[in-house]
Amino acid sequence: MGATLWLPFLFPGVFVGVVLIWLLNRGPLVGFYQSAGVAVLALALRYLGPGWHSATLARQTVDRDLVDAARLAGGSHWTVFRLAIWPSLGRPLFAAWYVVYLLCLWDVETLVLIIPPGSKPWRCAFSTCSITVTTHR
Repeated sequence: MGATLWLPFLFPGVFVGVVLIWLLNRGPLVGFYQSAGVAVLALALRYLGPGWHSATLARQTVDRDLVDAARLAGGSHWTVFRLAIWPSLGRPLFAAWYVVYLLCLWDVETLVLIIPPGSKPWRCAFSTCSITVTTHR
């Protein structure tokens, strides 16, 4: 499953945008296509692979002996998570989130194609550029 999640990341963003337009710009899905949800879906699909892989690697760094000791000491699921898992999992997960967030900020090519014509002007602010997409009738 992990290799399949990387496919949208490895394909060009233009291709992902065209596929989403082809899938969502018809029938009952037009309402979703004309909302901001399509942009969130596009970025989630595109960067699910790196995020999932980073979270899996972060989960493998948790010390199993510490988790077992917390369970043997009678800790509840919340206590084990809070005291044994989260201290070693928090920083790698934050780093993975931050990298995926920066990749989403720089991804102009996916979002430019999926903004539907006839909608209100969208302002997509990025760290390096600002794009305003308007449609003329």
